[in-house]
Amino acid sequence: AYGKYLAAHADGAHIDEARVKMEKLEKTVISDEEKTKVTSVLTNFFAALGNNDEDALTPTIDVVLNSFLHRAGATKADVISYMKRIHAPEDITAISFRTNNDWKIEKIDLGAGECSYAVDFSVDEKIVRTDESKETFSSYKVSAKVSANGKITDLNMKRGVVK
Repeated sequence: AYGKYLAAHADGAHIDEARVKMEKLEKTVISDEEKTKVTSVLTNFFAALGNNDEDALTPTIDVVLNSFLHRAGATKADVISYMKRIHAPEDITAISFRTNNDWKIEKIDLGAGECSYAVDFSVDEKIVRTDESKETFSSYKVSAKVSANGKITDLNMKRGVVK
């Protein structure tokens, strides 16, 4: 609507207001390239987490996360410790995570040409165990933030029914 107004009323009474609104709107539109970057880093994070792969995990996360599993100021070492902990039980032979492609991505304008992305999605966890009487499947609702340079800065999960 702003674009149409600008085209039709180049010298209209509200032209400056329309330009400002249009510029603000353009800063929050997510390109296909941005969506691919954001979804790839999160998909790679969960693949590395499931594979217990520290070398693949660490490039996906910022040096210090604002929040990781509801813990403020988590470091890469904290994230690695969590990964090792979920793989530690002797009856676990494999873990895999699958994102469900239900991405809800919001681009956040931080000013000065900077942005970040707030992302909500769900992920399923499959656990292969020698003791099949224990839990082998969980679904999580994930809330994350990804920086413009493609690093996860926040990642929180809630187990339960995914809607």
